[in-house]
Amino acid sequence: MVLVERDMDSKREIRFEIDVFKPNTLPMARLAEYLSDLAKLYGHESEVHFDRLEEGSVKAIAYVDEPAHSHVRARIASVGTGLGPDDAMKAYNAIDRKLAADKATGKIVDVASGNVIKFPGRERPQPIHYGTFTETLTLQGKLISLQGADDTKHAQLEDGDRKYTRLQSRNLELMERLKHHLWGNVRLHGRGRFERLEDGTWDMKAFNIDDFDVLGRDTFADTIAKLRAVPNGLKVDDDVWQSVADDRLEDEQS
Repeated sequence: MVLVERDMDSKREIRFEIDVFKPNTLPMARLAEYLSDLAKLYGHESEVHFDRLEEGSVKAIAYVDEPAHSHVRARIASVGTGLGPDDAMKAYNAIDRKLAADKATGKIVDVASGNVIKFPGRERPQPIHYGTFTETLTLQGKLISLQGADDTKHAQLEDGDRKYTRLQSRNLELMERLKHHLWGNVRLHGRGRFERLEDGTWDMKAFNIDDFDVLGRDTFADTIAKLRAVPNGLKVDDDVWQSVADDRLEDEQS
């Protein structure tokens, strides 16, 4: 697949190649997906033009208008070092994932410089798969949902911007008590089952609720006010450190 006008300056060509397809075997919808990602990788979308598919393995050549050509070349080169702009690197990774799914490899060739940017695709190292593991832990936040028509009841918890949605229990008596605290703050005790994702993060697949505590509805300001109200020999307006110093001086003089 090649993107170029035949009567244009070939040094403004940028060629994308896929090794396993021919123009008549690559589905049109998949071609459109690749071209969309390529446009994002190259940038300067109004100045980069698709021209044609070439015979043989699929080759997609783009023709770049001046004066954008040098900027596009620099952008592609930066992707090759792994230090390209975020949107270009995101497009590179999207293309590589598609190639891996298609059991293909690919490359971009800058005709003017001869630089080659490779996409490992099917040849990229496979991520290490870690089995799921279970860990005892607690979660806390506002109980925003509790439902389920079968023997397993499901709950959702909200803690600021984070939401826990895979909370469950077969203990119907426990969940019956928990439902009285809907929209209240609770601390759930239980066992979380985790799985490691390809990007290295851990995803909680499920959380089995064993018990819970009811948390107060007080705000942080309310809590501070209550602490200040506890009799401790200090006035609310006292400077705490000065009061401690005065008390120590009195002890020394007595």
